[in-house]
Amino acid sequence: MLRKGYIEQQIEGLTQAMARLLGLGAHDKDAALKEISLAARDLTGLNPDSLVALSDDSVLTMFVGGDRSRTAGNSYVMARLLTERAGWDEPNARRLRRKALVLFAEALAQESTLHTSDVIAEFGALLKSVPQADWTPLLLAQLKRAQEAMAEAKADRENPGPP
Repeated sequence: MLRKGYIEQQIEGLTQAMARLLGLGAHDKDAALKEISLAARDLTGLNPDSLVALSDDSVLTMFVGGDRSRTAGNSYVMARLLTERAGWDEPNARRLRRKALVLFAEALAQESTLHTSDVIAEFGALLKSVPQADWTPLLLAQLKRAQEAMAEAKADRENPGPP
């Protein structure tokens, strides 16, 4: 229950941040970027502004290790916030979406409670938004891990072991 509780808490915080962003309107870029940064710091303890300049490897190492649910929850939240930021930060949009995809794949690889149809649809939309020319070896490895984890979780649901 602790795992599910942490993930739900992170998603609730993310939902509240997204609602605040919607309330800002479509033209208040500075306020939106500030809200994204505040939400990221509050929910993950990290500043997305600093992630823009880091390599995908470096970003990923900030989200791995320790408790799986924390890794997955923080990876998912930051992936969603980086994706949102990409819509407001055109010069860095491609890089932000690629980093978001790396983190989103990490979240799916770590936590089966995220394997809902809504989350998988979000992942698919993000995947389509990242040009294949931007698919690095690290991203490809992350996508493979996520795909394997989702297939394994699906097989477990369809063929539960003995009681």
